[in-house]
Amino acid sequence: MSDIAPVSGSTPPSYTGGGNRVHQPSQEASSTRSNGSADRVEFSPGAQYLSKLRELPDVRHDLISSIRQQLADDTYTIEDKLDAAIDDMAEDLI
Repeated sequence: MSDIAPVSGSTPPSYTGGGNRVHQPSQEASSTRSNGSADRVEFSPGAQYLSKLRELPDVRHDLISSIRQQLADDTYTIEDKLDAAIDDMAEDLI
């Protein structure tokens, strides 16, 4: 037998806007099987990872170009950046 519960309800899906998405009325948003168990969705680790990637801020290309140029010109001073990072970390601990 199939584990798929039959679709029930008197309200058919309705289209919203000009897109292809179908809007389900809120009372039919969750489905419960005849044995009382509810449907559930599990996302793969890959899908979860992609979701987190979308939350990252945009890349600052201007900053990357500037640092690459400083590295090429041998004018990028790591000591100053390291001291600032250590100070920031120390403040977080206090």
